[in-house]
Amino acid sequence: MGARSDPGVYPGRDNASRSARRGVEERPYDPTADDTLDNNGSVRSHPGAEQNQYIVSPSIQVKPEFTSLTRTNEPTQPLTCIVIIELPGKRVPSHVPGPAMPEPYHHRNNNGHDSFNGRTVSRQASIISESHQSNHQQSNHPQSSSYQDQYSTSPVDTEFSSNVHGYPDQEKDTPFVAIVEDLRSRIIDWKGHPLSGLGPLRMYNLLCVRRDSLVREFYVYLFKEALICVVEEKKRSLGRLLSNASDKDADDGLAPVVVQGKGVLRLKGRIYVRHIKQVTATSSAGEMSLTIDMEDEKLDSFILIFNDKGMLEIWRQEIQSLVNMFHGQKPKTQESLDYERGPSLEEFGGNSKAARILSGSTATTTSTADSLLNSARSTRSSSTSHGSVVPRQNSTKLQPLGEDDECSNYETALPLVTPHLSMGPSNSLSPLPHSALDLILVISVPPPSATPSTAGLKVRVIKTTLDFILASLGQKDRLSLVTFEVGPGGKVRKTPFLCPGRAQSRGRLTKFIDEIGDREGVHGVEDEFLVKGSKDEKTDVVTAVNHGLDNVLQRKNRNPISGMLLVSDAADSTRRAQMDLVLARAEAANVAIHSFGYGRSHDPASLWLMSNHTSGTYTFVKDWYDLRDCIAGCVGGLMSIGLMNMKLHMKIVDGNRFRIRKVSGGPSSIVSSDGHDVDVDIGELRYGERKEMLIELELDNSDLTERNYHRGLHSSPNATDQFVQSMGLDSLSMGDADLVDGMMDHMIDEVPVFEVGGSFFDPAAGKQISRLAHPVLLTVTLLPPSPRSQATTSDPVIVRRRMELLASDMITRALVLVSRKNFPQALKIMGETKRILHTVLQTISRSLPAPNANGTMARNRKEILTLSAVRAMQGILQDLQLLTEALEENKELFAHDQRNFGAQQAMILRDQKSWSGRSATERLFWTTDHSIELVGRSTDWIARD
Repeated sequence: MGARSDPGVYPGRDNASRSARRGVEERPYDPTADDTLDNNGSVRSHPGAEQNQYIVSPSIQVKPEFTSLTRTNEPTQPLTCIVIIELPGKRVPSHVPGPAMPEPYHHRNNNGHDSFNGRTVSRQASIISESHQSNHQQSNHPQSSSYQDQYSTSPVDTEFSSNVHGYPDQEKDTPFVAIVEDLRSRIIDWKGHPLSGLGPLRMYNLLCVRRDSLVREFYVYLFKEALICVVEEKKRSLGRLLSNASDKDADDGLAPVVVQGKGVLRLKGRIYVRHIKQVTATSSAGEMSLTIDMEDEKLDSFILIFNDKGMLEIWRQEIQSLVNMFHGQKPKTQESLDYERGPSLEEFGGNSKAARILSGSTATTTSTADSLLNSARSTRSSSTSHGSVVPRQNSTKLQPLGEDDECSNYETALPLVTPHLSMGPSNSLSPLPHSALDLILVISVPPPSATPSTAGLKVRVIKTTLDFILASLGQKDRLSLVTFEVGPGGKVRKTPFLCPGRAQSRGRLTKFIDEIGDREGVHGVEDEFLVKGSKDEKTDVVTAVNHGLDNVLQRKNRNPISGMLLVSDAADSTRRAQMDLVLARAEAANVAIHSFGYGRSHDPASLWLMSNHTSGTYTFVKDWYDLRDCIAGCVGGLMSIGLMNMKLHMKIVDGNRFRIRKVSGGPSSIVSSDGHDVDVDIGELRYGERKEMLIELELDNSDLTERNYHRGLHSSPNATDQFVQSMGLDSLSMGDADLVDGMMDHMIDEVPVFEVGGSFFDPAAGKQISRLAHPVLLTVTLLPPSPRSQATTSDPVIVRRRMELLASDMITRALVLVSRKNFPQALKIMGETKRILHTVLQTISRSLPAPNANGTMARNRKEILTLSAVRAMQGILQDLQLLTEALEENKELFAHDQRNFGAQQAMILRDQKSWSGRSATERLFWTTDHSIELVGRSTDWIARD
C-alpha cells in the first residue's frame, strides 16, 4: 500500500494543510476584531501561575439570633437567623491580613500576633533612594512565590546579606575578632540578618539607652553598617541553649554553638547607619548623653548615656564619621533591602517609636481632610519597615469607647484592612496573579466646549489611570476601551478586546490612550478608533454603554471573568426608553456594571440604576485625583473573584414547625409559596469577601396549643369523675397520671430548622460544582414555656447586620424624598434612624466590661464581636450625622455633593462591598485581597510626563 506519509496514499493531504496555513497567514487585518484567547496552559492571567489542582470552596455558617428559644402560647413565634458566606483571603496564612504588598519579611510581635498598622492606606511613597527602589523592583517578585514562614529568611535577604554586605577580608584585620566570634556564638537568633552583613566591628561598650523616663542597659556594638543593642538572658534553660535546627539565619548554614559557661545573648534592636541624620552631644546636669537623630524627623531620637565624657566623644566621632561616609558616597550596594524584620523590644514597648527606630524603620503620618467626610483623620501614612508597628490613627467617632486600643492585640470578628507599605515606584512590578479577565472601561472625556484648564486636568488624570490599569493587567487578560463626549455629535472612540500581553495589541491600546483629548487628530491621520455616527445624534451615558455592550455581546470567545467599569461626569439625564433598552442588553450580556460618579456635577440617577440592575457598585469620586485609586480598587476586586455563578438553596427540614418568611441583606432571592424552599443567587464571591443574609422564620406553635386545648377539654369532669368526687375519692383520681403530656411539655427539644446547599463555578480551575460536599444544617434548642421570661441578648453579628440594613434602607428613602423636594420628611427619617442606632449602640455597649488602664484584659469571643458591631454602628452614625448636617445647612448643594455620598454608603452597607478606604464605612467593607494590593500599587505609581 505504501508508506503512510506517501501523498499517493492520502492524496491532497499536504496541499490541504499548506493551503490552510496559507489561508491563516493571508487573512486580512481587521482593526475591529478581538484578540483570540490563548487556550494553552492555565487560565490564570499570570506567567508564573500554574493550573490549580484543587477547587476552592466557600465557608458557609448559619447562626440563630438566640442560642435557645423559649416557646410561648402564641400561635406563631418569630425566629431570625443569619447565613454567612465567606471566601477567606489568601494574602497571609493567618486570620489577620498582612501587608498589602507581598511581604515575606513580616514577623510576630511579643504577643504572638502578626504586626499590622491599622486601617489607613498609605497615600504617599516612602522616602527611599532610587537605588533602593531598583533593588526592590528586582527582588520583590515574582508574585507567584508563596508566603514564607514568619520566622524564615527570604532568599533575597540572604543574598544581599551574604554577598553585598559580606566583609570577610576586613573582619580578619580588625582587633575585635575575638569579640565578634564571641558575639556570633552567643546570639542564637539574628532576626534574619546574619553577623556577616553588618561589616567590621568598630566599637562596643555596656551603655544605657533612654526613652522618655525609661532607661535600660544594653551591650551596644557599633559596626560599619549598623549599631545593634544586645541583652544577656537572665534565665538559662535547655531551650535557650539549644539552637533551632530550622534556623536559616546562622552564618555558613551552621547553628551557633553557645560557649559553655557564658549566657545567651538576645538581639534587641538595630539602627542602620544609613538612616542616621546626625549625632549630637546633648549632655545636661547629671547626665552625659549622645543623641542620634534619624532622617525622618517624625521619629523620636535614640539616646545613649555614658559615664565618661571622653568615651562619649569617641563614640560621637566614630558614628559621625560613618554617617558622613554613607551620606557622601551612597553606593548602591549599601542600599540593600532595609525592610527587614525588626526585632521587638519588650523593654521599650513593641508598639512604640523606639521600636521602629531600633528596627531600622522610618514612618511618616500626616493628617489631612477627609475627601468625603471633610473631617480630620489620618489618611496618609508611609512606612519603610516591614516589621515595625505604626500607631493606629484615631478616626473621628461620636462615642469613643476605647475599643481600638483594647482590641489591637486580639482577634477581631471583621478582618482589618492593613495599610500598604510603600517600597518605591510600582511601575515595573509584574501583574498580580489572577484568573483571566475581560475588562471593559467606558469613560467620559471632556467635550470641546469644556474649559481648557478643567479639561486638561481631567484628561491627564484619565490617561494616568488608564496607563496604570494597562500595566496592571496580565498576559491573558483582554481590555476594551470606550471614551465618549457628552452632547450633540459627541465623539465615541473604542477598541475591541485587545490583549496587553501581545506587543501589537499593547501598542494599539497605548496609542488609544495617547490620543485621548486630541482635538485635531495625529497629523491629520484618520482615527482608527473613531466610531462613525450622525453629527446630530446626542451622545450620552446610555450611548457609550451600548457601544461597550456591543463588544461584550459580539465576542466569539471569552475569558472566565468579565466586568465593565463606567466612569461618567455627565450632568445630563437620560430618557426612560433608552434606559430600558440598555438594561435589557446588560441583563443579556450578564456583566456587572461598576459605575463611578466623577466629580460633583454628574447625574447619578442613570449610574445607580445600571449598577443596581446588574449587581454592580456605585462609587462617588469627589476628589478628581482619587479616580485612579478607586478604579484600581474595583479592578483589584475583579481580579480577586474566586467563585462565580454561586447559588444557594435553603430547605426547611422540619416542615411542620418552621417556614421562611423573608430573606434580607443578600442578592436576589426567591421564596417558595409554602416557605419551605429559598433560592438565592449570590453571583460572584471574592477572596476576602463576606456576605451576610438575614433569614426571618416563623415557628408554628399549633402542636403546643393543641395539647393545651385538649387538656382544657378534659379538665371539665365527666359523670364518673363527679361521682368519685362526691364520694370523697377525688384523691384517687387518675387525672394527673398522664405522665406523657407532662414530660412532653417540659422536655428540651433540639430540632433541625433548615439546611443550606449550593453550587458554584471555580474560574481558576475551570470546573463547575453542582453541590456542596455536605449541606450546612441549623439546629435550634426549643425550651418549654416558662412563666418567668429569661433575659437573653441577641447575637452581636445579627444586631450589626440588622442595623446596617436599616441604615441602608433609611438613607435610600431619605434620598428619594430629597429628590422630590420633601426635605422635612427626609430629615425626620434620618433623625429617627440616628435615634434607633444610638439606642442600640448604648444597649450593646453596656454589656462590655470597662477596659483596664494598661489595656491587658483579655476579651472573649462575644465581646470581640460586640466591639466590631460598635465600630460598624459608629461609622454609620458618622455618615448619618454628615448627611443630616449637610441637608440642614444647604439643601441645594446637598443634591450635588452629599446625595451622591449617601447613595454610595447605602449601597456599601447593603452589599458589604467597597473599593477604597476613604471613610469609616468604606474601610469596614474594604477587605478584598487584590483590591487592597492594587490600590497600594496605584499609590506608588509614577505617572509619565
